[in-house]
Amino acid sequence: MVQEEFADKLVAKPGDKNYRAISALATHCFAIEKLFSVRRESFEPQPKVESAVIRIIPVYTVPKQTVTNLNLLFSKRNKKATTVAAKAGIKTDFGSKRIGQLIPSDLVKIAESM
Repeated sequence: MVQEEFADKLVAKPGDKNYRAISALATHCFAIEKLFSVRRESFEPQPKVESAVIRIIPVYTVPKQTVTNLNLLFSKRNKKATTVAAKAGIKTDFGSKRIGQLIPSDLVKIAESM
């Protein structure tokens, strides 16, 4: 069980307002399923946030440096992906897509190449 806002970030898709580095990493490395929400009224004392129960199944692992690079990429989330990759010495063509619009596997490839 986690805070519902965090669960929403874990399962966010490219282009969503909640799509972050943790979304891309979680989606790439795990099979994640949001099972159900738990209302704050279910607890005593009552917390200030809603909760959600999620299922996480490991699929892949990535080196720590890839995680660091992925966070660096998302610090430039509104920049064009091709421009960011080129500055890192990586030749790609993502057209006009921004970092925050790339699918997790593309983001991990760039992060691993940095």
